Order: sequence, then structure tokens, then C-alpha cells
Amino acid sequence: MSSTSSLITSFIVVTLVFGAVGGYLFVTNPYEPSRVAIVMLEPGRGDLSLMDQMELGLENLSDTVSFSYYWYVVSETNAVSKLQELAGTGGYYDIIVVVGHGLKSALTTVAPQFPDQRFAIIGAEVSGANVVSADFSTEQAAFLAGVLAAHLAAAPNYSKKIGIIGSFEDDTEVTKMVAGFKAGVSAANETYALGVSLLPNDIYLNSYNDTEAARTQTQFMFSVRNASVIFAPVRASIMGVAQAALAVNATWNAGVPASNRRLPLVIGAEGNQDYLGLPDYHLDIGISLIATSVVPHTDYAIATILNATAWDNYPAGQHLKYNLTNDGVSLTSFRYSTQYISTELREIIAYWKALIISLGGLPP
Repeated sequence: MSSTSSLITSFIVVTLVFGAVGGYLFVTNPYEPSRVAIVMLEPGRGDLSLMDQMELGLENLSDTVSFSYYWYVVSETNAVSKLQELAGTGGYYDIIVVVGHGLKSALTTVAPQFPDQRFAIIGAEVSGANVVSADFSTEQAAFLAGVLAAHLAAAPNYSKKIGIIGSFEDDTEVTKMVAGFKAGVSAANETYALGVSLLPNDIYLNSYNDTEAARTQTQFMFSVRNASVIFAPVRASIMGVAQAALAVNATWNAGVPASNRRLPLVIGAEGNQDYLGLPDYHLDIGISLIATSVVPHTDYAIATILNATAWDNYPAGQHLKYNLTNDGVSLTSFRYSTQYISTELREIIAYWKALIISLGGLPP
């Protein structure tokens, strides 16, 4: 596209922005993009998972439409007051996007108070003519991760033990993924007689961003509890998990022939975290100890909602559902793990994915 046509496209998008739900508002400055407020829980941006995944969608969207983004980190205790403050600015924000199930209650309270303000929530469902919701069947992708973990843990030289380290036990998305993961482990165990077991007493860090606690608990789970694979939906704390896995790997495999090595393997969640398990993730080469990640495609959701809004098609009151069927949730592509994830194992994962799609949910 020429620079002239790009300028014209940008001009059209930013001048036809919208005030009240469903109506046009012609701005006084045609070169000022529409404003989007994005409200999230701590740790906010740079969480190596949910928010970073969503920002990929914003980056892709920038090729076609123009927005100015305003980022706000809140706690569950001050979320209502912050949303009221943002919505009370008289249409300053074309849309207010709320991210995470933990903010569902706050938006449920505030949205009816401001019927002319557009809202969106990513990761939960809130009813209302001025709210569009997007949520994710992450349990489906986590089930596939459980099938994968069971086979990895049952490989020669491995202990057949699988552990779980999560962020918060009361985080709905985490508990949904953990349940799906355990169901996948169980299904693989029963179907293929793998003889693997889940370690009792899942560990929860009570934080989304505690590198040291994650490192300590991961080291303990590998070295003392003898786990071969750990499922770790811990958001930014994945840095500690990866650090511990790399340290354990150096200890376990020092001087051990490649054919006899046992890798301390991790499965990430809520974003593509695979690269963090590389020996040096800045170089982006090598074998990763993070075999795959369970990904809810918040990037797809935010791009869909904002693109529709920009073109005067705000999906008012709609509930967008993302699952394996529409590729709204997925496992990552094993970019750094094909050395230990065979073609046969990838075919097994594909079989279970097809089964879940055909059933419209997890196997009974």
C-alpha cells in the first residue's frame, strides 16, 4: 500500500469514531486516534503471559486501525472506583477494556451505571447491552497438555511423576486449566497404560509475580519430590520456574550421555512461554525445557473487538467464545521441543484435539 493510501486509511479510521453506543462522533482533531482504556490486575503489562499475549493482538491491529491506549493496573479492592472514574469522563474513552476474570464483579457493578459507555471484558462474561465479553475454554488446551505431560513423564529415564505449581488456587482460570490438565493426564494414563501419577498437594504461590518463590518450589518439586514434568500456570512467576528447571538440568545431566538424560520439563500457560526455557532465551536457539504452553488467544479477542468497534460494528451485548474448534485456545507449536516430542506423540495430541472438537467439550 502506498504512503498516500495508508494516510487516507488512517484518516478514515480516526475521524469516524463513536460517542454513545451505536452512534458516530466526529472528533475536532481528525488526526487524534480513538482512546482505549485497558484495565488489568497486577502485575499488569510484562506478565509474560495473559497481558503480553493480548498485546500481540494490539500490535497486529496497528496495521489496519489506529488507537491510543491508556493502561491502568488495579486491585480487586479499588477496581470499581477506577472503572467509575474512567467511565465518568463523558465519553473520553471510546471503549474501556477490562482484562481478567478477577474484574468481572467490578464491571458487573459499573457497566449498568454508564449505559452510554462501551465496555469489553476479556476472560469472563458480563451481561449488558454496553458490554462485549470474550472468554476461553482453556480447559480444552490444558487437557491436551495433560496428555502430553503423561507421555513425557512415562518416557525412559523419567520418573512417571507430574507436579502442578499455580499462581492462585481461587483464580477461576487457573482452576479451570488445572482441572483440564488433570483430566488429560488421567485419560492418557487409562488409554495408554502409562503408569504415571500426579504428585499430591498442588502448590500455589499466592502471587502472579514471585520469581523467588516459584524458583524455590520448582527446585523442590524436581529435586526432592522427583517430578519429571511440572504444569505451571503462574504468569510472570514463570521466570522462577524456568530458572529452577535450567539449574536442575545442569545438575541432573552433567556428564550424562544424551541418550540417558532426563530433562526437567515444564508446561507453561496463559501465553507463549516456550522461549523462556531455552539455555539463553535472548538468543532464541536451542532446546527449551518448557515443552509447550497453554494459550488462550487474548490477542485474537482484543483484535476482533477493537477492529469491529473502529468500523462502527461494536458487538454490543455479545459473548464471544474461544475454544479448540475456532483455534481460540491452543498449545504452542513445539518449536523448541521437537527433539524430545516425537511425530508420533504429536499425532496423539492431534487425535485428542479432534475428539474434543467433535464432542464440543472434554471427553466424559
